[in-house]
Amino acid sequence: MASSRDVQDVISKLSSDKAKTRDEGVRLLSSWLEGERLIGFCKLLGRNTAKIKADEMLHAETWPFLLTLLMKCIKLEISSSKKKQPKLLYAKTLRIAIQCAEDPKLSGKRLSIFHVAKVLFSHILEVLKDAPIFQMEYNIILRHLLAVNEYRYQMRKRVYCSLVNLYMNKVVSSIGVKLTAQSGSKEESFRCVLMLHVLLDNPPGDFPDNIRDDLIDGFIGIFAHVRDEGKISRKLMDCVNTYLLKDGPNLGCRAKDIHAALQGFLCSFWLTTHDRGLKNSFILYARIQLKLGRSILDETELIGQLLDVISKELDHSSSISSGAIPWTDTSKDEKIGNLGSQQGLIELAATVFYQACMGFTRISCQGKRLKMVDVATRLKDGLMKGSGVWTAAFYFLIHSYGLRLDKSLLIDWFQGACEVLQRTFQELLFVLCPSSDEQLPQHQCFTSGETVKIRNAWHVIWSCLMHGLPMFSKVASVADAALTLLGNMTLTEQIGAAVVPQDVWNLRIFNNVPSLSALYFVACYFSKTGVQGDLQNVIYLRKSLLQAILDLVNFKEPANLNEQSVLLIPASLFSLCAGCAPFLICIRRMSIFLGTADKWSKMEGVNERLLDEILECSTKALAEIKSETTIQVQSEHHHTVRLPRQISQPLVSEMEEFILGLIVSNGDIERIGLSSLMHICSFFCNCIYGSFSTSIKGDNNLFISKVSQYIIKLLDHMTSIIEKYNEIHCNSCLGLSSILDAVGLSLSSLQGFLSSPLFPHCRDKNYKLLGGLLQTIEKLLLALAKLFPDLSRIDMTDLSLCTLPSPENRYPVGEPSAQIIDMELDVTDDSKDVEALAVRSSDTSVISLSPQQLRIEIVKACSYFFPVLPIFTWEVLLDLMRKENDAEVLQPILFNLCKHFPQSTGSLPKLVIVINKMMDTSSCLSCHYASMLSSSYALLESYLPSSSHDKQCGEEVVNNVEYFKPLGCLMNKIAELDLPDWSNRIEIINCLCSFILLEPCLAQVVVERLLSMLQDGDYRVRFFLARKIQVLFQTWDGHDALFHDICSNFGFEMLRASKEKLVKSGGEVLVAGNLPLPARETALITLAHVALSSEDVEIEAVFIICVVAAVHSYHRKLAYALIDNLSRQLQYASRTKYLEELIGPIIFRWVACEMSLMALVEIRDLFMTNSEAKYFMRSCCPWLLPALILRGKIAELDLVAKVTCQPLIFLVKEYFVPIFAICIALHSSERPEKEMAGIALCNSILQIGKLSELERDDLIKKHMVSTVSFLLSLASSSVDPPMPLFSNKIIAISVKMVVDGFLEKDDHNTKEGIVDKINIFRPDRVFKFLVEIHNQISSAVHPRHKQRKLSAIEVLIDVIGYRAAISSTSVYIFSIVGHFIRNQSLENQCCGIISTLLDTYRINPTKEAFNVLGEQLQFLVSKLVACCIPSEAQAAYVCSPNVISLLHQLTVDADPSLYDYIRELELFPQLDSFARIRTFHEKLCEAYSPREHFLKFIRRCSYLPQGLLLWSLRNLHKKLLMGEIIQLESNGKLKLHNCNRWNADPEVVSAVWSLVRLCGSNGMNDMCALLADFISRVGIGDPYDVIFHLPWRSQSAASNPSILP
Repeated sequence: MASSRDVQDVISKLSSDKAKTRDEGVRLLSSWLEGERLIGFCKLLGRNTAKIKADEMLHAETWPFLLTLLMKCIKLEISSSKKKQPKLLYAKTLRIAIQCAEDPKLSGKRLSIFHVAKVLFSHILEVLKDAPIFQMEYNIILRHLLAVNEYRYQMRKRVYCSLVNLYMNKVVSSIGVKLTAQSGSKEESFRCVLMLHVLLDNPPGDFPDNIRDDLIDGFIGIFAHVRDEGKISRKLMDCVNTYLLKDGPNLGCRAKDIHAALQGFLCSFWLTTHDRGLKNSFILYARIQLKLGRSILDETELIGQLLDVISKELDHSSSISSGAIPWTDTSKDEKIGNLGSQQGLIELAATVFYQACMGFTRISCQGKRLKMVDVATRLKDGLMKGSGVWTAAFYFLIHSYGLRLDKSLLIDWFQGACEVLQRTFQELLFVLCPSSDEQLPQHQCFTSGETVKIRNAWHVIWSCLMHGLPMFSKVASVADAALTLLGNMTLTEQIGAAVVPQDVWNLRIFNNVPSLSALYFVACYFSKTGVQGDLQNVIYLRKSLLQAILDLVNFKEPANLNEQSVLLIPASLFSLCAGCAPFLICIRRMSIFLGTADKWSKMEGVNERLLDEILECSTKALAEIKSETTIQVQSEHHHTVRLPRQISQPLVSEMEEFILGLIVSNGDIERIGLSSLMHICSFFCNCIYGSFSTSIKGDNNLFISKVSQYIIKLLDHMTSIIEKYNEIHCNSCLGLSSILDAVGLSLSSLQGFLSSPLFPHCRDKNYKLLGGLLQTIEKLLLALAKLFPDLSRIDMTDLSLCTLPSPENRYPVGEPSAQIIDMELDVTDDSKDVEALAVRSSDTSVISLSPQQLRIEIVKACSYFFPVLPIFTWEVLLDLMRKENDAEVLQPILFNLCKHFPQSTGSLPKLVIVINKMMDTSSCLSCHYASMLSSSYALLESYLPSSSHDKQCGEEVVNNVEYFKPLGCLMNKIAELDLPDWSNRIEIINCLCSFILLEPCLAQVVVERLLSMLQDGDYRVRFFLARKIQVLFQTWDGHDALFHDICSNFGFEMLRASKEKLVKSGGEVLVAGNLPLPARETALITLAHVALSSEDVEIEAVFIICVVAAVHSYHRKLAYALIDNLSRQLQYASRTKYLEELIGPIIFRWVACEMSLMALVEIRDLFMTNSEAKYFMRSCCPWLLPALILRGKIAELDLVAKVTCQPLIFLVKEYFVPIFAICIALHSSERPEKEMAGIALCNSILQIGKLSELERDDLIKKHMVSTVSFLLSLASSSVDPPMPLFSNKIIAISVKMVVDGFLEKDDHNTKEGIVDKINIFRPDRVFKFLVEIHNQISSAVHPRHKQRKLSAIEVLIDVIGYRAAISSTSVYIFSIVGHFIRNQSLENQCCGIISTLLDTYRINPTKEAFNVLGEQLQFLVSKLVACCIPSEAQAAYVCSPNVISLLHQLTVDADPSLYDYIRELELFPQLDSFARIRTFHEKLCEAYSPREHFLKFIRRCSYLPQGLLLWSLRNLHKKLLMGEIIQLESNGKLKLHNCNRWNADPEVVSAVWSLVRLCGSNGMNDMCALLADFISRVGIGDPYDVIFHLPWRSQSAASNPSILP
């Protein structure tokens, strides 16, 4: 056993100034690090190392101090050995010491050298430069340190860059010269490439910016000299792939430079190499480059190179697979496994085929031109071969890109697949069966003719499989594939009446131990198909299948029950017994029924997972815009059938008797393992859930009670076993792979039981029957939690006593996952090293978990209880957290506590304190912040309401600012973090955005930090923040200032013409040209999301996007795509239609910023597709000419004339109306440009247009009506809208000035309206104005643009005053406004317009005017009432005060002459806001009977809004039930004039049946049940009228239907 004196002896020798003494010290240390003395020496140093605190000096007799001395010795040895080689023993001893220090079984803890890691990296760099002889040993050290996150993140960026450059230069120099035939030089080159790969794979965070160009240039230089294949070439490809995976999105167009250097090597060896690893590297490289391709040209060139290569690869793989093991001898899993090994090739093929089918002409490597038709035919031909890899490529193509492909191609390929299926069931079934509803065409996407083709193809598949099933049922894998496909077809209703022949049901696959796929098909088929054929045959079939399935539930063979069967068996049972299977949604999520892509994703390696995470940089992907507020989650719903009771009752009784008999007969549960018992509990829980959800029995029946009691018995038994094990064996659990395995319980079985749909169902329905079961589950949770404290007391060094390493294994290397070993390169000739590695390799075959990992496993097991016992589980985990000190174990506990935080009982401040404490202790471990950020984000998400119910429950807590102050402090701390990994910074953005939504007041302080991340060095962080920027605009007002802050944080100046700042084209913005292209890309993406989020800054953001597109042609495609998606999000048919709404302000900004007009012409396709320059310029003239004339831009005006091929004089006269209208409006305003407008009106227009004042005045008079119309189109409801828009007040003044002459502005009285001596506002002309306004409003699709166009009506009413009460004018205005009042964004504006219009009636009250208003009363009131009726999802909807006020004006406060019209109104809903109106209306309607009101309702129901119609129908239904519509005599009989058995009241019957036609319209499904009850109570009237319309009565039936005896 080593003592302190022994360690001091080593330290004293290593500290000596004499080289000989230091040599003795190194040899002495080496002797201590081998043999039996190793354990005691390491344990002593480890115990002392564990006592070191973060801010303390290094103590002697610790690993860090010892390693520091050893590094000094090595430096002295190198410096003193200039004429001779340094001794290798020094480097070897350092390597062994580091490995021993890092082995937790020897040192007792992880990260023993944490305090010297930073120094170690610097030391390694110096030694590698000065002593190449140490390279092999130091390579091992460096690779080990890089594999540990906590060490890697301590490396300085400067050191990392130097190491990368060192090895890159070595690789370039070794590859650049011709290698000798000696293996040593090749091995040396390979070592350098290997170390370069390790460095690239393990950077200390993001790659530094200053190394990016060096790496790219290095790769270009390397591949300029690579001429052969081999392990060096393969590892070089791994280097390129690793770098592209980690830093690809930041390269921009430089990724294309890498490909230019590699493409020669790629095309030369792809098809000729036999190296599978190299070919896989090629495939991965191609997939990465396709994701990184920015422009269509980049993608097209690469795809042209890949298309032929991929086709030949698929053909080659097909020939290999066809000559392999016979198909009938391989299982389904083996088939998928074989294809899974080629997953990269298959997914690459799918991507290449998709890109090739997008309509572009490609050029292959051989120079042949390939069109889309050629590609589609090639794919179909490959599919028709029946090859597995071709079929898999087809599957991935449809699975990933089906919604984007042309419909004709889908149908053609689908029919080809059907033809293949008729010939062979081999490969096609394995790939197509798992997910037929996702991969193959759906009915609703196609026309009727296309749907017929698809449905016929599905019938072919069904018929083919039905006829072939008896033939290949002996091959289990094929039968399972067919049954899964048939089940999916049935579930997704791909065919109509699905018929299964009786001989199929007689097969052994259904009657003798049915497989999981057979159970799935039974569950799907019998839940969709009703009773067909003879009743006795139906009962016999269902009984025989029921018995076969029940035989699977045998406690003597509990292996039949597993995670899948415990759901599938109950699903098939209840499908047979009740005709419905409530488990189908759960079943579809099982692994055996997932799509092939989902299965293969589980087999993928590290590179595959990284490839999925890499950001797709294509223009289409980058330009995608999603509005978070519009995302809705839709639940899955399947239609089921109900069996007649005479069939279901005996089947249910048989099933229940069997299960109860099973319970009685199974008294011996001691011999059954805990996992099997847990599966049995899951099965019984699902049976109870089936009984509940199918309503076969009540919730208090005997069957459910007995089964639940038996579940309790089983759980009590399992709890007792766990408790006994805890008392006896917990201290001997070391070396186990799982603590739960020790008691016979698996995590999967526990999770399966606790995820049973029974528990959420009972919680939602508030069933009390299962209270005892929940108490038993609580005991089970406590028993598992009791295992935790004993494991916490176990010291890691105790494990070394149980697993003492052999004397030969004297170089332990720590955890296997932390070591990177290459047997061929890192083993020296020393036989002991070889022995050590061999022993270590054999040791890793048996994996045992440490006490720390076992505790984490218990935490994971406890977290499964949250769906069943949320609050109790939270308290149990909180108790475990109090007992734990290990940060690694605390992280999963804390995450689960935050994720499932109960707002009602949880203590937020205490939880925040824990997070703060863990962050403080992890201040020097950047990698640990990831778990802290995940926990913080989970905590924030638990407060954000996911539903209206959650929002209502947490409203009191969320509104408490003081309650969230501790959380605010935590967010401030998180905001200040500067983490090296881009993924962690994305988590910071997530946390900050969630906190902004949760508590905006406290979150204001973190906005500055959030916006600063717009300049983040990593593309992915900026891109993620761009898509999250909407949160700021959803939360706060002041969008102009917010937009200014965003633009200021881009890091470069952009052209702007906002109220805050005017940035002109010139020197100020030239800086942006020197920026990396990716920085401008993310700025454009941010601006597009800003434009979607805020109408206040929409124009400014779109203008900047247009400017960048004009100035930088590289970004033009992205800018076009962004505008396309923005217009699509705003519901416009095209970007042309969208930009028509913004073209005026954009052009005025263009001129204000002094942008080139030719640049505008360059991007004309953005505004007008396929337009010539002169036509585009002419379309811009209404806005461009006024802007240029106002600013006196004569040169630009001449350019406009030149481009349009029209004289400038002609243009001024042709576009005089917009020129004069904008100038007069600007002259009437108080803007700074007012003087420019005056000059333009008096001088500029005359000079440029060569006009005299008289000619100008004649043009004004001639175009007076057009000028007024154009002025109205410039109106905006904003107070200070952008040029050339003006406020309503300014436009009203301008119109009056134009029509009435230049009067004094103070004399204008808006109530009296315009004088109009020249009759500009005659009723017919006003109607024309309204028609034009209506067209403009209709063309503006989005409410934000409709709102501006509605301002024209406000101005028009203001200008014409009392003239608005004229019938043609007022009725048209009511019609326009009433159509848009249901839109919540336009509600207040529409109410204001109607209210203003009503005021005009009071100015000149006449009987005719009130008659006009009365005729519109029903229309207006019904629209307003519909605004106040909440939908089903808006239980707490608050009606707008403006709507209620307007309703009062139209009813309670209306002129008495309108009372007759008010009396005819529909009854008002019983809402508190309508109380006064309803009382007033009911008083007016006292003379009306409910029957008369019902008949009047029927006459006007087709004109009522849907919400009011449904509410009125419900109200009348209540009156029908109360006998008010059809009155009863005192003896209870109906009072009828013409009564027979078919009808009651003829008018009521006819009225009810007239409602039937409304049920067929969209959105009227809710009234079907009400109408059915109406019909059942009033009768069907004339049965002949119900069945068909007699020809001679078709006309009279509508007005007065006759009633036949």
